[in-house]
Amino acid sequence: MAKRVRRASWERELLGAPVWWVHLKSRWSRRQAILTSDKAVLVYIILSAALIVIATWIVPQWIVAGDAEVDGSAQPLTTAERVDAITTTRQLMLIAAGGLLAVIGIIFTWRRDRTARALADLDRDANFTTRYTEAIAQLGDEASLAIRLGGIYALERIAADSIRDRQTILSVLTAFLRVRNPVGSENFDERKIARPLDADTEAAATVVARITQGTPPNIPLSLARTYLPGAYLAYANLSDGDLSSAYLVGADLTGAILGYTDLTTADLQFAVLVDAHLAHARLSGADLTEADLTGADLTGADLRDVDMTNANLTGAELTGARFGSTTVWPEGYAPTAPEG
Repeated sequence: MAKRVRRASWERELLGAPVWWVHLKSRWSRRQAILTSDKAVLVYIILSAALIVIATWIVPQWIVAGDAEVDGSAQPLTTAERVDAITTTRQLMLIAAGGLLAVIGIIFTWRRDRTARALADLDRDANFTTRYTEAIAQLGDEASLAIRLGGIYALERIAADSIRDRQTILSVLTAFLRVRNPVGSENFDERKIARPLDADTEAAATVVARITQGTPPNIPLSLARTYLPGAYLAYANLSDGDLSSAYLVGADLTGAILGYTDLTTADLQFAVLVDAHLAHARLSGADLTEADLTGADLTGADLRDVDMTNANLTGAELTGARFGSTTVWPEGYAPTAPEG
């Protein structure tokens, strides 16, 4: 019962608006576009036929219906003259009608191409929607780890194929991590030893890192109070995100972009933060015991109440960093940044 409630909770957070409605709307729009295209063909044929009839039959006879004017007086046309005039007029009208039909044909071709592109876009959207729906269903399968893993990697593939869906997929995966793996006493055994990550949680965290490497998220991501020991988040772009109180012991954050990220009271013991970008990050109260911060950029970071016992700060940039008397530095390390 508890698993069912948890699943319902995170699925509501992930799905938001009903995806099936988007799919149905796409199919309806495609049908309407096809009908519009067929109507356009029919109108073009009828218009062409009507124009030819008017140009070759009605207009020439109407134009030469009167008498010819000779020396200021009206003179009736002979039969031969009338036939010759109608024939000449008909030829001119056919040329004009042909030009007009050519213009109409160009407009029709342009409209048809535009409709074809619209149909292709609708088909692509319907395909992404179907794939997304199936991936979400796989992600929510409580019975099979393999199916959940398939859903995670299916979402990664969709993110690679569709730029505009990447933010949604990142929101889905981070919600999956937050709801499925919150920080809590159940993360530790009776000896207070942290349990390892499940394979699906580890995979979801890795996929988040890979997606953000290529495209920074449009909306800051949240992994606040998420249990992610040993997670692979190397080179992830989590700038402006919320990782407050996250459990990231032993996590690999090599080269991660964490500028302006909220890491207050985060547990980063033994974490690898080599060359990480932590400029202006909020780290107050974080535990960085024995973390590797070699070459990390901590410009303007808030390091008040941070514990960096035995941390490696070789080559770290601390210009403008804020710290105080409660900041614990590695033994023998003399900070050059002013207190603030």
